[in-house]
Amino acid sequence: MLDKLVQLLEQNTQLQVYNVERPQHEYNCIFLNIEETPTAYYDDIDNAMEYKIYLNIVAQNNIGELKEKVRKLLRDNGYIIQRISPAFAGDDVPFYQQQFTILAQEDY
Repeated sequence: MLDKLVQLLEQNTQLQVYNVERPQHEYNCIFLNIEETPTAYYDDIDNAMEYKIYLNIVAQNNIGELKEKVRKLLRDNGYIIQRISPAFAGDDVPFYQQQFTILAQEDY
């Protein structure tokens, strides 16, 4: 699940994607944090998983353009966008941040 999403984002945004946190001086990237919830069991073994993915775009410019590109990518590839938080920039940091909360499911 994570590999497919990382590949989709990296190929279509030309931004590096990181899991959990970004390197300290990386100002143009995406980082993900994933919550996993088993949703179906068979013989006491989970065989389906629901994912809540917190996706953060970090960019020094063009944050609105990146937001729209990522929104379209997610929607076109079957991800459910639950929330897009307002973009923000801190007073002491040279970048903007845009957070998405998305849902996905996987049967195995």
